[in-house]
Amino acid sequence: DQLIEKYLTAVSKNITSIPKAGLVQRTYDCKVIYLDFWKRYIDECGYSSRKIEQIPHEVGENFGTWIQSQKKKAYSDKPYSHEYINSVIVEVKSMYKKYALEKRLISADYIPNFKSLKVQPDGNHKRHILSEDEWKEVTTYMRSNAYLKPVGTTELDQCKRAMFREYMLIAYSTGCRPNELITMTWGDIRVNPQDSDEDKKIFRLMKVRSENSKTGVSRTINAPVARRLQRLESAYKKMGMKCEHGDFLFRNPAPATREKNISWGKQALTNRLAKLLIDSRVQTKLDSRKEKIVLYSQRHFYVSMRLRYGLNIHLLCKQIGSSVTYVEKNYSHVLVESNTEQMSTGMTRLKTLETMD
Repeated sequence: DQLIEKYLTAVSKNITSIPKAGLVQRTYDCKVIYLDFWKRYIDECGYSSRKIEQIPHEVGENFGTWIQSQKKKAYSDKPYSHEYINSVIVEVKSMYKKYALEKRLISADYIPNFKSLKVQPDGNHKRHILSEDEWKEVTTYMRSNAYLKPVGTTELDQCKRAMFREYMLIAYSTGCRPNELITMTWGDIRVNPQDSDEDKKIFRLMKVRSENSKTGVSRTINAPVARRLQRLESAYKKMGMKCEHGDFLFRNPAPATREKNISWGKQALTNRLAKLLIDSRVQTKLDSRKEKIVLYSQRHFYVSMRLRYGLNIHLLCKQIGSSVTYVEKNYSHVLVESNTEQMSTGMTRLKTLETMD
């Protein structure tokens, strides 16, 4: 307990709001969760009252398999992945080796033995996405009065429905990470001066600031969202809300928060997504495939569709703020599936030679 407390106190001093410039809050929160696994494991082994030097050296060897036996709070129907368990083990090892040992709080003799779980290499991305037909079903439903103005709903609820529709359409048109879109402000939007007059009616440049980017690097997204933003602004105006430079694109229009600049939370958006999938009857198809769509699925859909229809991978990576290596590794199946013609290059020549043999 004392070691965990000292370690977390030390790493908390590096917390910053800018990714890659230190330790962001969500990463620190993960460390707390990871180390809680170790604390509970030591408690269950009956060693919590012992000093570190009195705890058996081999105690860490069964830590990974113990985590596998623990029930998850979310997605409880699936066990913890080997990748996740290994991340927990790495964090605990870091506490002992990179902190306690370097600070001379313990000697190397008291560092437990740990065994990581084997991870089978898999080139396919693990995230589920909607099919193109399912996405059309969802968007068609979101355009209907059954979604926008169902009987018995208040003006406030209709406003929230309209806002969430624009969130979905903008998210699926940009490939933004949910946090990047939730923290974006009206001041981050501008017209591209290089666009034609016609394109200026369709496209907007959207800036992802460094403090809101996962990589800690700012970037600009070019996306056909002008109409979506206009409709979003109209929804706010109906509720008497302005869209100032520093206001979030997606903020809570409830009376108590209407005058405050408070962005919609991920949980509220997640709840609306779940209801949307059920009401549009797309969830039934997902259930039949045992697949789950989450907010982040929008990003994987965007990447998969752009690769499938031939967008240059380097340009795509600039747009989404990711590396070519990462995209090639995690979306290799899309690259193969979408290049049938290139894959057959040279086959005609070979067949000709065979007939001549």
